[in-house]
Amino acid sequence: VYVVCEGQSEQAFVKRVMAENLALKGLELHPFVARTSRGQRGGITRYAKLRPQMVRLLANRSFSCVTTMIDLYRLPTDFPGFSDASSIQDPIERAVQLEQAMEQDIDNPRLIPNLTVHEFEGLLFSETSAFSILSSPNLAGRLSEIRRGVTSPEHIDEGETTTPSKRIRAHYPKYEKLTHGIQVAERIGLDKIKDECTHFNDWIERLLANCC
Repeated sequence: VYVVCEGQSEQAFVKRVMAENLALKGLELHPFVARTSRGQRGGITRYAKLRPQMVRLLANRSFSCVTTMIDLYRLPTDFPGFSDASSIQDPIERAVQLEQAMEQDIDNPRLIPNLTVHEFEGLLFSETSAFSILSSPNLAGRLSEIRRGVTSPEHIDEGETTTPSKRIRAHYPKYEKLTHGIQVAERIGLDKIKDECTHFNDWIERLLANCC
C-alpha cells in the first residue's frame, strides 16, 4: 500500500509505528511525502497539486491500494466537497464526507482516502502518560486534563492556538514533531491509538479489509 503523507512526521509514524504491526497482518506500507512543488515536499497547500500525484500512483498496478495521511486541519479550500463539509460540526463526520468527496473525484476503487482528525498530534493524546519520556515535570498531567475535557483525541479542536500541537507546545515549548512526537507515538503503540481514535481505527480496518 502506498501512503501519501503530509510531511516527514507522518512518514516516520507510518514507518516506525504502523508498518511493523500491520506487516504481521499482511499489509506492507510504503510511505511517501507528498510533493508540493519542484524539489519541495511536505504540506498540502492545494488539492490541485495533490490530485495528479494520486492519479499517477494509482496508475502503478504494483500497489494494491493508495491511501493518504493528510491533516484535516488547514485542509486546502480547493479540496473536493470543502464548502459543503465546512458546516458539519463533528470533525469525524466532516472528515468522512471530505474523504468520500475525494474518492468520488478521483474515482478509482484502489484509492482509500484518509484525513487525520485534526492533525498527527491528536493521536498522541491517546495516552498522555507517554509524554513522561520527555522529562518535563507535570507535562503528562497537564495534557491528561486536556484529554479528559474532550470526547476523544480526535475531538481536540482546530483553533489557531488550540490545535493538539499548539496545546502540547504551550506546556512544552521545545516540542519537535519529528523527534518528540514519534517517540511518544512509539511509546503509546498502534493498538492504543486505534482504541482511542475511532476514525483512525476505521482507516486501518478498511486498509486491512481491502488491500491485503
